[in-house]
Formats: sequence, structure tokens, C-alpha cells
Amino acid sequence: MYPVIFESSLLTVYSLWLFFTLGFVLGSFIFYQLINNSRLDISFITNNAFKFLIGALISSRIFAIIINYHYFFRIDPEKGFSLFGTLWTIISVWDKELSFWGAVVGFLFIFIREAQKELQNFAKWTDILTISLLSGLSIGNIGAYLDGVNYGRPTILFWGVTYQSSFVKYAVPVHPTQLYACIYTALIAIFLYLLYKRYRNKYDGLIAYTGFFLFASFRFLEGFFRGDDVKMLGAIRLPETIFLIVAIVLGYLMRKYQKRYNIPIFSLIPKYLRSRGTKN
Repeated sequence: MYPVIFESSLLTVYSLWLFFTLGFVLGSFIFYQLINNSRLDISFITNNAFKFLIGALISSRIFAIIINYHYFFRIDPEKGFSLFGTLWTIISVWDKELSFWGAVVGFLFIFIREAQKELQNFAKWTDILTISLLSGLSIGNIGAYLDGVNYGRPTILFWGVTYQSSFVKYAVPVHPTQLYACIYTALIAIFLYLLYKRYRNKYDGLIAYTGFFLFASFRFLEGFFRGDDVKMLGAIRLPETIFLIVAIVLGYLMRKYQKRYNIPIFSLIPKYLRSRGTKN
């Protein structure tokens, strides 16, 4: 598609990096606005921002190395194994070999540790983090679409797209799974924002449980349309197995939360709309 947006002798702008950067900017803006609305202490973020960044970067690279170790520890057929070359490959983080979910795990690990140390309301923080993360991820998926990563299976549907790339193994139209992800992620983020506006001061943690349950469920379904090569667990793609397990666990935890506070989660939007109509 368009893996490179702009290229000159001095600068190359990759679509994947550009849109993930735009997603980060959007997510950060929403995060800042929600912090102010929730009356949380923004100094907790500013004081620990460098720790969050380094933790996310290191974890992202570690996950990428584990997933694609053949790339990082490849052996030259003529020169053999090169320790210096391998170390250089590992630290060259600008090669786009980074794991998004690895970054999320690293960020959350540092975030949880610092939140516990500073006695922060972790549940309230995770609520606004979930909305911000999914909002930014929605934009990032556009970059994945232009770059050709996370592509789909062949399709005869009229909205199928054809990639002229050596990284895409199909020369026929495929499902634009990146756009599917963009749409459902944006819709989930909007749904969560409506929950936040109505229940932010009543049920800390509700948004995070609901958001990640919905995302894991849709991400599992997306896997049936994906065509990129991943590790398999028998006849099932490993990522889809992981997301299914996550969806089941979060669905169970969300159900317990719902029973504890007697919250009819999936009737919240109709209630919200009715209340808006009454006010108007």
C-alpha cells in the first residue's frame, strides 16, 4: 500500500510510525483531559514519565525478540554467528521490530509498581488509561493498514485490498483487517467514554473491565479473518488463543463486578441516552 509517506535524502517518514505517533498524541490528549475531569494528580504521570517510557520500550523490544528470535539471532551462511552484529540488531530499535502489546505490558508493570508506591487510586487510573489506549490504537491501525502488517485472508468481497509487497504472501485481494480493528476499537472507545461520563465517580474499574473484555473478544474474532503468519497452537493461531483466554477471564471478572454492584453493564447506553433525552 503506502509503507512510506515521504522520503528524501534527509528524512524518511514511515506510515506505520506516523500513525502510531498520531495515535499516541491523540491518546495522550484524551488522557490529559480525563485526568482533569477525574481530579487525579497529573504530577504522578509527569514525575514518572521517563520510567514509563523506558519500561515500555524495553518490554516492547523483549517481546519482539521472543516472537521473532530468528531475525535477531540469524546466522550468516558465510561469516557465521556474529556477537557484535547480534547486539547491534537488538539495540537498533528504529527497525520497526517492536511489540505493541509488549510496550503495554512494560508500561503497566511500571505503572502498577509506582501507583502502589504512591498510594494512587489504581482502578480510576486504569479506567482513563483504557479509553486513551483504545482511542490511540484505533488511529495506529490505519498505519498498519498502509504499511501492510496484520493483513487478512483472501476475500472476494468488494472491499478487499491488494498489496504489492514482499511481506504480504497473497497477490489477491485480502480482508482489510487493520480497518476492521480501527472501527471496532474506535466504537469500543466511544462506548467506554459514555460509561465514563455517567459512572466515573461511582464504579472505579468498571470501564477497564468492560473495555478490555470487549477488545479481547473482538480481537479474537478478528483472528478468523487474518492471513499473516503467526505461531500456531495445533490448528488455532496462538494470538487468538491468548485473546480468547483473556476474554474469558475478564468476562468472569466483569460478571463478578457486575453482581457486586448490581450493574446491568450492557444496558448502560440505553439508560444514558434516556437520561440525555430527559435533560433536553
